Amino acid sequence: MLGTINLINKVVFVVSFVGNNGTFIMGYKAMVMDMEFIYHLAYVLTSTLGLCVHELFYSILLFDLIYREETLFNVIKSVTRNGRSILLTALLALILVYLFSIIGFLCLKNDFVMEVDPLLPLPGPPQSPATQDFLKSCSSDGVSCTSETASTALQEEEEEAVSSERACDTLLMCIVTVMNHGLRNGGGVGDVLRKPSK
Repeated sequence: MLGTINLINKVVFVVSFVGNNGTFIMGYKAMVMDMEFIYHLAYVLTSTLGLCVHELFYSILLFDLIYREETLFNVIKSVTRNGRSILLTALLALILVYLFSIIGFLCLKNDFVMEVDPLLPLPGPPQSPATQDFLKSCSSDGVSCTSETASTALQEEEEEAVSSERACDTLLMCIVTVMNHGLRNGGGVGDVLRKPSK
């Protein structure tokens, strides 16, 4: 209901906008080149998509606040005006991360140890009737054909031993680890490196 009202309101606004600016008199080329008209047309299209396709498209309409509020519009202009210097700064950061990844790969490969949570074991495949008959015949003989106790003990040992894994065995792994944990962690890559002995 509210989406339909919003769409009707915007269509009426676009028609009155075109009529007041005399866009039809200037021709279609001037209409296509007018960025304000394109903006309002995109607003109508987004409202139509929100009404007909999915409600998620209505969230895009929140960007209208940036267009209407002068302070927010100036913030966007300040970022886009200095966009080249911001991109070059990000490129410099990527170069530094790449260089540290190379140093980590060559010199600190064994110190990149991350604690991991072990994967839960997958349930075994369903047993065929022949396998079930074999297991029944073994149990009737008094012999254990399955090594469930041995395999369970091995799994427990593996789970205890594999609570950490190396994160820098290849240069690509080093780059991904440094990019992922170095930029997100509070202590940088130092949080991933092995703790020094006391």
